[in-house]
Amino acid sequence: SSFDFNSMELPGEHSLCFQTNSSHWWGNEQIKFHLDVETGVDAKASTNPWEAPAAELESIQAIEKHVELLKAKMAEIKHTSENMIEREHTFRMTSDSTFRRVWLSAVVQGILLVALAMWQVNSITQMLKERKLV
Repeated sequence: SSFDFNSMELPGEHSLCFQTNSSHWWGNEQIKFHLDVETGVDAKASTNPWEAPAAELESIQAIEKHVELLKAKMAEIKHTSENMIEREHTFRMTSDSTFRRVWLSAVVQGILLVALAMWQVNSITQMLKERKLV
């Protein structure tokens, strides 16, 4: 004889107990039996036609719900990632533009400072020559 059960509703550790129908108290009988336990994805469906489809259908529907939820989360993560990449690109462009403007401003200020210093030196030397101090 054979039997099977589905432990989807009660996950955890299960124990199987076997007992003989022998009426001998101390017999020299040897009992052999074959025990085939299948678990996980490779386990066969129940042979009971009334239980197997409903249990499998519920299991498949639950998995489908989880897959749809994961797909939605993946789409959200992808969208967020694309937004972050776009913001990083915009920030990089703004940062580079600001750097160029600050650098140009510093160069222009340096040129003006050198030109002003040369003008002041030239003006002072002309003034000193006019007053005949040099």
